[in-house]
Order: sequence, then C-alpha cells, then structure tokens
Amino acid sequence: MPEEDRLNKFIERIIKPEIIIRVHDYLADNEVLVSRKMYECINKHKAINEHKAINDLAWQFYRMHGYVAPEAYDFSESIHPQEQLMWQMAECAYEFDWKDYEETSE
Repeated sequence: MPEEDRLNKFIERIIKPEIIIRVHDYLADNEVLVSRKMYECINKHKAINEHKAINDLAWQFYRMHGYVAPEAYDFSESIHPQEQLMWQMAECAYEFDWKDYEETSE
C-alpha cells in the first residue's frame, strides 16, 4: 500500500468531524486539517470584516446621494427603502469581480 494511502487512512481514523475538519488551503492548493473551533472563529472574523466593508460602502453610497448617516449606522438592519437600496448596491459592488466582467465583455 502506497505511503500516501496509509497516511490518508490514518487521518480518516483520527478525524472526528465535531473536532477536526479538512479545509482546502487555496494559497497552498492542498487540504489541511484544522480544529472546527478555529475554522468557525476564522469564518466569523471574515464575516464580520465583510459585513463592515459592505456597510462602509453603503455609507459612502448614501453620502454620494446627499444623505447623512452616523458612521456606526448599520444599513443591513434598516427598514427604509433608500437605505436598503444602498445596502444592496454595496453588496453588489463588494462581490463584483472584474475578471468575470472582462471575460463576458470580449
């Protein structure tokens, strides 16, 4: 049995999904084992940063339309249609990928 197969079988035996999970590391282009708690912490931190970045964009769009909002204002929780629109525009702007646009426009 090849060494890699033996290693994979050993890893499968020791992995407990509630404690250790496999995650694809896109920078190294391989799979790594991390604790579930660390993975959840990283994702939570990433989600908080993304939310803040989108909210900052919404705040800028709101300002560009001539409106004023407190700096700590959370546009994602607003019920006002104009503020909801700013949040939606910010989400689109945040997720926009120029590579996709360039490929489809050629």
